[in-house]
Amino acid sequence: MKVDVSYYYEPNKKEPLYKKVEKKDKPPYPILEMIFGTLNIVIAVISMLIIAIINYLKPIVNSLLGQNFPFNTRQLLILSILLLIFGVLLELFSLERARSKNHKIIALIIFFYSFFMVFMISYIIVRYSLAWMGIQLFGNTELGANKWFYLPSIGFLFYSFFIVYYSFVLLRR
Repeated sequence: MKVDVSYYYEPNKKEPLYKKVEKKDKPPYPILEMIFGTLNIVIAVISMLIIAIINYLKPIVNSLLGQNFPFNTRQLLILSILLLIFGVLLELFSLERARSKNHKIIALIIFFYSFFMVFMISYIIVRYSLAWMGIQLFGNTELGANKWFYLPSIGFLFYSFFIVYYSFVLLRR
């Protein structure tokens, strides 16, 4: 058995053919948007459930305590619905981003919707005062005018501004 050694020592005159390797972008996994959207949906549904319980028990509590506590939950229901819609929009964004389709359009919708949320909470605060939640639930009593009810208003307002910032970040992705 003879081995042709010259084959191994001859320089290869052919240039190697390099194929262009195309990098496939991995589809993004927008898990953060999904978790954040689900969290908003869960909070909104729990809030709506509490509102339904309050409205169901309203006649019983009013008969026990008198008509001092109006338990008006309309503004809280409006904010809960806004939060629910925001959560659904985030879920749609994450699904479209995972498909690498029209996620920029949904991000733009979320961006304008976040300004609408800031407008709504600002309108409620200007119209009903900073303690709107306490006044709407417990009336103009000492409990309703408590300064602790400033915290939900301020929290809603800061959360709305955070949503504006977050939607701006989504728009830039």
